[in-house]
Amino acid sequence: MGKAGRTVQDMGTGAGGLGWVHGSGLLASRTQITSMSELCQRTAPARVVPRRRTRRLVAASAGGNAGESPDNGVIDEAVDTLDDVRAKADRLHLLAEQARLEMRKAELEAERKRLELDQWRAERKQREREEEEKRRARQPSDVASIDRDETKDETSPDLQEVQKLLNELGLRDSLEIGDVIKLGRADGKITLQVQKDENTETNKDEKPGAEKTPAETTPRRKKPIFEIRLGPKLPIVKLEDIRTLKDKVFSIDTFFVTETEVSPLQDRVLFRGNLRTSPQAAYRGITHALEKTEIRDRYQLFLMEDPAMSERNVVVAISKEAGPQPPGWPAAFLSLGCLLASSLTLFGYGLGIFDVGPEVINDVNNGNLDAIARTLTVSVGTGLITLAHEVAHRVVAQLRGLRLNFPFFVPSLLIGSFGTVTPLTDFPKNRTDLFDFAIAGPLVGMVTSLVAAIVGLLLTASPENISSFPVVSTDLIAHSSVLLGLLSKIILPGGMLNETSTAVHPLVLVGYTGLLVNALNMIPIGRLDGGRVVQSLFGRNTASAVSALTVILQGLSSVLGNSPLLLFWGLAVVFLQREAEIPCQEELTEPSDSRAGLGLFMLFIMLLILAPFPQ
Repeated sequence: MGKAGRTVQDMGTGAGGLGWVHGSGLLASRTQITSMSELCQRTAPARVVPRRRTRRLVAASAGGNAGESPDNGVIDEAVDTLDDVRAKADRLHLLAEQARLEMRKAELEAERKRLELDQWRAERKQREREEEEKRRARQPSDVASIDRDETKDETSPDLQEVQKLLNELGLRDSLEIGDVIKLGRADGKITLQVQKDENTETNKDEKPGAEKTPAETTPRRKKPIFEIRLGPKLPIVKLEDIRTLKDKVFSIDTFFVTETEVSPLQDRVLFRGNLRTSPQAAYRGITHALEKTEIRDRYQLFLMEDPAMSERNVVVAISKEAGPQPPGWPAAFLSLGCLLASSLTLFGYGLGIFDVGPEVINDVNNGNLDAIARTLTVSVGTGLITLAHEVAHRVVAQLRGLRLNFPFFVPSLLIGSFGTVTPLTDFPKNRTDLFDFAIAGPLVGMVTSLVAAIVGLLLTASPENISSFPVVSTDLIAHSSVLLGLLSKIILPGGMLNETSTAVHPLVLVGYTGLLVNALNMIPIGRLDGGRVVQSLFGRNTASAVSALTVILQGLSSVLGNSPLLLFWGLAVVFLQREAEIPCQEELTEPSDSRAGLGLFMLFIMLLILAPFPQ
């Protein structure tokens, strides 16, 4: 090949390696670009060759060897092809340059993201340090403040050296909040001076200037005459404990944590995540893992629905000191006072049923106690049903391992007693235990009351001592309750219900009062037995909604229906029992279907007792 042919070949290669001219034909190269670096290297700008010179080079290449004159059409076609090749090469070069700029832009964007991530991590660490400093500032320490003499010696005493020195001197236990320790160095030794707080007093018999042993320097803090405590201060959850829970307690086999949230008071931590197994197995796994850590005696874990979104699950960690307080002497005295007050109101309720007037005082003074003895059937019977309700709660609590506070009887001037308030002092293990505890009292109380009412109606239908029976309004027996009205129409003769008033056996009133008290406690509000049943069956979120709706309906019924009983009971519930029950340790597993059926049946019986029988 001649010089012109080599030049054309070099030009074709410099134009991108796409083809070169030989003779009268154009051979296309099959070379493919395999990488961006090769593209950038091979598409470097080629030396610009004028079109006229290109024509001469093509003509020389086409006919230089044979001495023939080339065809002008072939030459023009070859020149046009070369121009196309050059244009394609330039376009590829521009595309390669654009790709290089895009890569550079992506690298800069990645660098910016990395810098933002580093800044976010630095800010998070700074916030964690500030929160840790705040927590340490709120926690009491052995030393209130330390004044260190600023010296040029780089080996100035640090806090660990001070604590070691205090231990050696036996002064660590004698320090009080507010004491000041002044430190320094003299002749290579640490100097230490303790300045006592003005609010502490030392031994008055000491002599000025005399040396004092560590025992003699123990301060005695002045105690106030009395102190008002607004409530216990909940312990703060530490950051290292949170890390321990995430690293050692939770796992991918039990509960996989995706988000951590600390409460505003920093007394509890909420771990959001996903269950990796059944709720029972997951809770057993995390509690078993917690027992193997050094924080097992400090924290209690709860597996429950997310309060923000019910379809998600959370684990809540709180200090064991934040749980329900165990019963003490104040609770015992209050329980005893409520019992005495309820005894008086029950006694007065019996007197009112028999319509005993002031003349009974003269009979008692004369030694005639017959009138009082007749009223005791109602008073004692109603009290025994309330006691049976409470005993049922206690028995089931003992079987389920629940601890209870003292019972607080709620006195009532209308029906003698509203029953008892039985607070839990321990967290139930699951919703099944809560259901069994809640349903036991109303179930036993209603069955006992129903038996007493039926026996009383049977004795009323065939009276032998009808003169000793209390006389009550017929509406009380036939129309005050759907359940009692149905029983009265079935058992009593029809003529008795047509009168304005009728004499009934005292057991009828005992049974009706017991049914009424147990039905009031089965209303699904807050910490009432009915509220506990709904919470155990349907969950905490549903129970809160049902409780709020029931409070509104009860208020409307007491006002529109002119029912003082519902009004006073509603006020008692609002002040004593409106809050939701304490959580179960594992709240995701629902009770069995049989328990759900029993709970719904008891709620239905509650409606039959409280709803009036139509005229």
